[in-house]
Amino acid sequence: YLTGAYLTRANLSGRKIAAGSAILTLTFGHDWPLMVIRLEDGIGIKCGCRWFDTAQAARKHWQAHSDQQRRDIVLPALELLLAQAKTQGWEFAD
Repeated sequence: YLTGAYLTRANLSGRKIAAGSAILTLTFGHDWPLMVIRLEDGIGIKCGCRWFDTAQAARKHWQAHSDQQRRDIVLPALELLLAQAKTQGWEFAD
């Protein structure tokens, strides 16, 4: 179920959410979520207003982000959700 999921401007570009999949979510104090979504062919990552097709693309964006405070918050949170996804058996490229 996607009850309560905030998918505004989501562009999954023809990708399909995996059957029986889950969405792992953290919401920061400034009210934008970090979500990792299990898809049939990997994962999708949403953070703030951005969508990423891979963990590598999300890391690259946030490592280069101009706001140090956001980098310090988002990168560890992203790694936490990715580790949780792996623990749950999700398969995706690091």
